[in-house]
Amino acid sequence: MPEKIAYENFDGQLNTKFKITFGEPIEGLEEEDLGPTETEVELVEAVKKETDATEGFSLLFQGGGDVFLDQQIHKFTHDKMGYFELFIVPVAKNDTGYQYQAIISRLKEK
Repeated sequence: MPEKIAYENFDGQLNTKFKITFGEPIEGLEEEDLGPTETEVELVEAVKKETDATEGFSLLFQGGGDVFLDQQIHKFTHDKMGYFELFIVPVAKNDTGYQYQAIISRLKEK
């Protein structure tokens, strides 16, 4: 993944799966006692948003209903994009499961 997360990294990855790994090992517990430690989400929307002074975009991921991810930085892995970390927020629940959103906004470089 490039050092700077950009809209162009995600635009071509619509409707593809991303693996999210979560949870930390707990001393004294076996791995199978921890429950799931990874899940998959699908990128269902990528919207570019710009003003004269800022550049940004939003991403919407669709997850399943078996795992709920808290609002925090999560560890993502994608077949083409590799490993990266992204702050996501749960924003909705539908018949398929939970939806998560990431919003990236920054000042334009001069």
